[in-house]
Amino acid sequence: LCLVIDWTGSMSHRELIQSGKLKVPSVFFAFCCYTFLSGVSSLDQAFYREQERLSIDSSVLTIAICSGDEKKLKQIRMSRNIRVLPPPLRKDVEGLVKNYGSSTARRYFITCCLRLHPSKNVKVFVDAIEILKEFLVEMGLVPVLCGSAA
Repeated sequence: LCLVIDWTGSMSHRELIQSGKLKVPSVFFAFCCYTFLSGVSSLDQAFYREQERLSIDSSVLTIAICSGDEKKLKQIRMSRNIRVLPPPLRKDVEGLVKNYGSSTARRYFITCCLRLHPSKNVKVFVDAIEILKEFLVEMGLVPVLCGSAA
């Protein structure tokens, strides 16, 4: 069994199958639903839709990282075997989640940390900060936006 990541991995797997160099089935792991990215042209969107459809069709199983992505993938190919496998939390983050609210430590930052790409819609965070400015000042909270372009 070959685990392929996103449509690019699936495309490579299909090429290897067609060339006769590989004879194992694939599981398509969709880390991103490219078809539904915002800010892409309709031509790019059609390309991504076709590549993701081929990826779903050529795999024995498709894995999405959340139920929202599962719904999106089912819009591309409803009748296929698509399941959700959320990424695990690191142990340190899991501890923070489990202990949330039990700490008396003061929190000073409201943070948005993500990949800086139009599909992530960073402007929503900036707009929210503008709307909440007076409240944030009153509460002593500092907004932090961080991320990378890649």
